[in-house]
Amino acid sequence: MAKAQASTEIFFAIGFIMLFFILITFINFERSQQTKNIDETLNLRDKCLAISNAVSSVYTKGPGGTATVNLDNNRATFNINSQTLMIEDIYSCTIPIRDFTDGIADPLTNPEFTIQANTLKLQNINNKVYINIPCINYPISHAEDHNTRRLTSQLRYPDNIDGRIYLSRRINTSIQDYNEYLVDHNFKIAMIDVGNACTSTQQNNILNGLICDQITDSNTLPTGNCHLYKSFSSITQPVFLNNLNDYKIIIIEDEMLPDNILNSLESWLHQGGILIFGGRNIALSSRDIFGIKWNYQKLSGTINVINDYYLNPDFFLSLGGTLNSPASWSLPETIWATPCQNCIPNGSPVAVNYTLIGKYMSSNKDGYARWTYGLGEAYLFASICHNTDKYIINPDRYLTVDVGNMIKKMIGTQKFGYINSTIDFEPQIDFPLTTQNQSSIEFNFFNVPEPPPYSLTDYNVKQYEKVGNNFYLTGNNYIEGLHQQPVMLNSWLGSSINYKTEFIVHELNLVERYVDINYQDLIICYEY
Repeated sequence: MAKAQASTEIFFAIGFIMLFFILITFINFERSQQTKNIDETLNLRDKCLAISNAVSSVYTKGPGGTATVNLDNNRATFNINSQTLMIEDIYSCTIPIRDFTDGIADPLTNPEFTIQANTLKLQNINNKVYINIPCINYPISHAEDHNTRRLTSQLRYPDNIDGRIYLSRRINTSIQDYNEYLVDHNFKIAMIDVGNACTSTQQNNILNGLICDQITDSNTLPTGNCHLYKSFSSITQPVFLNNLNDYKIIIIEDEMLPDNILNSLESWLHQGGILIFGGRNIALSSRDIFGIKWNYQKLSGTINVINDYYLNPDFFLSLGGTLNSPASWSLPETIWATPCQNCIPNGSPVAVNYTLIGKYMSSNKDGYARWTYGLGEAYLFASICHNTDKYIINPDRYLTVDVGNMIKKMIGTQKFGYINSTIDFEPQIDFPLTTQNQSSIEFNFFNVPEPPPYSLTDYNVKQYEKVGNNFYLTGNNYIEGLHQQPVMLNSWLGSSINYKTEFIVHELNLVERYVDINYQDLIICYEY
């Protein structure tokens, strides 16, 4: 019986000891769990405060500011109206601003949004902080036009401030096929030489390389873009007048034209055409026409190119000779221009920027000249096709060849300008790029002081990315207004991207063109 009592006491002691150890283990577990909860809460607090501080910092940096914060796949709930952030429904902190969103949420209709991700990417776009949108918008960091005029502030953001660049005339010297170019740009040329004042060789020199339809009484339906009138009768004159507004350049050599044609030509010239005329185009001995007084006298004379031409060369016409040995021609008749301010009746326009090119040495009369008339330009030659067409020997130089080269320059005339822009950014090298990257530009063409009698459709806008000394075409044929273009980023691992955006108007007349650019930016998209 004593043994039984001892066994009971031993079992009781062992049970007590086990209970004690269980109690100690439970207390330690509770303390460990409390410590773990405290650590987790502190960790969530640190994340919450880090995100709040990052939002405030990116907002303070202004547009273009960015930051990245680790979220470690926790769930973050943002509320715009209460300016609060809750991490895992455990820890809440305050965000000091209300200008933040995930790109969808807004204070009025949807003020709360939740993100669960390993990383939060923050960026300031127009003074609002965007959180984990897949694409980052980078505004212009520096911009200047082809005249090195800075436009950074005007092009930086979409606003009511535009950067304006004025286009300048230039000549496209890289045209491979002029006939194709005429078709592509709806550019038409006409030459009137009914009396064969020009030999076939001289005609070919003037219309060098152009395929021209001959217009005759039996062929009055021209199909091409170059028309050579070998008849100017009551049958072909209506053909000429019907096509007149389509012609950009008209060449006339030694033709007696009726008044209705001369009056129509004057109106066409004033609206932006280019007239190249020589010989006795008018039956009378003198006439006020095309903004000047045209004169004729049946006396021979010699024309010399004046010194000022060699000192200030013409934009289109390139003649041989030098300052010390000027080009000269001996002509059987004297045809000259007289610039005047009051000789044109009824307040009609007069010649502007009248420039003498060559004069008769004995009489000091103006034999070769150019001037502007409204939106058009006129070139007067006392004669284009004459026996002394070759005026320099070894190497041979022909006036008709010079006129043909002038016409090709006119065909290739453009109005041109560009902006060079730099966009600074911070590449997110830890995340792969998507194919949604794009550049944006908003622009419109304008003109001063008066519009031409047609809408502007023949223009091109190209964008290049500059990498080192090389330019890579990233976009072509941009349309007026807001244009967004997918781009391949050849240098996205650098700290900036450099763009050159060209504005080209295929236009020969003197309308002054400019481009207003609202903004330009770059959008880079990542996979987070």
